[in-house]
Amino acid sequence: MSLTALRALDAGRWFSTRYAGVKVLTLFEVLDLGRTRGARFLVELKTRPTQQQMDAFLNRIGWLGLAASIQVRPWTVDRTRAWRRMATDKVEATITNRPKRYLSWARSVCS
Repeated sequence: MSLTALRALDAGRWFSTRYAGVKVLTLFEVLDLGRTRGARFLVELKTRPTQQQMDAFLNRIGWLGLAASIQVRPWTVDRTRAWRRMATDKVEATITNRPKRYLSWARSVCS
């Protein structure tokens, strides 16, 4: 969905007519609003960004003045091939539906 289409949506009416006309915020608007209130965020990326996209994202967060602690915790990673990639990418944690199988793999490969 384009930003123009997103901005045209009414994010509040579904909840109550009292909130009719409330617009959908962009991620950076939410981060900017939250930083003034001491909020903490968990941002989920639905695709693996290119290095250029990740750099641009991190630069925007830095521009907002957020002392960001970036941790990568992909989910749901259930296959050996993906576990290998996560190990190569040096993620902090992996969320999986197969913890016993993952631990067995991790102990044999990552030790």
